[in-house]
Amino acid sequence: MTRISKTAITLLILIVLAAFLAWRFLPVGGREEERETPAQAVSAAQAGTVSLSPDMRESAGIRTETPRPYIYRERTHAYVTVLDTGYLVDLRKNYLDAMAGVEKAGAALEATRGEYARMKKLYGDRNVSLKAYQAAEAAFRADRADLALAKGNLQAMKMSANQRLGSVLAGGAWNNTKLFLRLETRRAALLQVTLPQGYTANSPPTGLRIVTPSGRAVPARFISPATSTNPQIQGESFFYAASAKTGLVPGMNASAVFPTGTPASGLLIPASAVVWWQGRAWVYVQTGADTFTRREVSTENPVDGGWFVSGGFSQQDEIVIKGAETLLSQEFLAKPAGGKEEDED
Repeated sequence: MTRISKTAITLLILIVLAAFLAWRFLPVGGREEERETPAQAVSAAQAGTVSLSPDMRESAGIRTETPRPYIYRERTHAYVTVLDTGYLVDLRKNYLDAMAGVEKAGAALEATRGEYARMKKLYGDRNVSLKAYQAAEAAFRADRADLALAKGNLQAMKMSANQRLGSVLAGGAWNNTKLFLRLETRRAALLQVTLPQGYTANSPPTGLRIVTPSGRAVPARFISPATSTNPQIQGESFFYAASAKTGLVPGMNASAVFPTGTPASGLLIPASAVVWWQGRAWVYVQTGADTFTRREVSTENPVDGGWFVSGGFSQQDEIVIKGAETLLSQEFLAKPAGGKEEDED
C-alpha cells in the first residue's frame, strides 16, 4: 500500500470519528434551545392566572374582600423589668412628714408674728421693756427660719423624687392619685420598658402587651418616660403599669414588641389570603369575572392578622381571602411544567 493511500485512510477514519462525537454530544434539532430554564419557569409562574367557572368558585368556597388601610410603625423587641414599688410607700410617708413640718412651722410663725407685732407697738408706746420686745422679735425670726427650712426640705424631697421617678409618678405621691395608690399597695406592677441601644421611639404607645416568662400576654398602660435606663442595655426607657394579678412580681424580666420609627400608611394583607410557593408569599387578586391573577406579596412587615404592605396593591383590589390554596392547585394542574402548555398548543 502506497504512502498516499495510507494517508487517505487515516483522514477518513478521523472524519468518521469526528462525526460520531458530534452526533453523540451535541444537541439534536435545537432541543437545547427549547429547554426552559428555571428562571423562565419562575417568570411564567409570576404572571400566572387561573379561571374558574361560577360553579367551581362556589364549590371551592372562593371569597374575596378589599384590603383595609393600616398605619404601620417599625417594631422591635424591648426588654421589660418589674420594679420594686416599696420606695413609693416611703416616698408618701416622707411627703406627709415634710408637709406636716411646713404646716407646723407656718402655724408657729403666725403666732409669733402676731406677738411680735403687739410687742413692737407696746414698746413704741413705752409700755414694755426693750428685753421683752427683743424676745418677741427673736421668736418671730426663729419661726420664720424654721418655716423656710421646712419648705426647703419639702422642695428637696420633691426634686429627689422627680429625678428618680419622673414628674408623673412623683406627682402621684403628692396628689395621692388612683395610679399611685394601686402601685403603692402593689395592686399594680411598675414596669420599666427599655429599647435596644440605638432605637428611638418618637411617641411611645399608650398601650403595650407584655409577654411574661410563661408566655402569657399582659396589657400594660403607659405612664411616662423613665428617668434612667437599664445599665446593661443602655437604651431609651419608659414606665408602664400592669395589673399585679397577672403574676408580675418585682425583679421579674419580661419582653414586649415595641413600635418605633415614623408611622407609615399602607394596607393590611390578611394572613388567610397568603399562599406559599417556591419559598415566597403570594395572593390571588380577582382581575375578571372568572379570572384570578397571582401576585407576590412582601412579608417583611408582619402585623397582627397578616402583613403590612406599602405598595403593589390598592384598596380597590379584590383579594381572595378564602380558597387561595384551591386556586394555586388549579393553576398548576393546568400548567404542570411552568408554561409548557403554550408550547404544546
